[in-house]
Amino acid sequence: MLFSALPAGGLRSTTNIVLRTMDRLLRDFVAVEEETNRYEEIENIPVTTYKAADGQTPAAVLPKLLRAEPNVVIVRDLCNAETVEILCDAVAEHRLTIGTVRAKDCAEALLRVLALGVPPAK
Repeated sequence: MLFSALPAGGLRSTTNIVLRTMDRLLRDFVAVEEETNRYEEIENIPVTTYKAADGQTPAAVLPKLLRAEPNVVIVRDLCNAETVEILCDAVAEHRLTIGTVRAKDCAEALLRVLALGVPPAK
């Protein structure tokens, strides 16, 4: 799932509402967030952070998290092609993946993901 909205357009709120309505007690969740841009804590969703200031991306922590075989993977801000490709591989393994990107509509959101350098076939 890819969520998108303009800055200050309710992207955080929408994502939080969706996550709160999901069954977090019967499914294993993992979330990845940038250390200085933390989102509101949601019960039963453990968060792993990365340091963008040190050049890290979600792709640096995702492989270790995916070895635990979670049912749902959340990356709040898609920032590079490597992260998107790791998430696509997780989808191929029948895991629900949730990502967010700042865009005015769904077409622009897809274009922004493609602009990261993700092959259109993914």
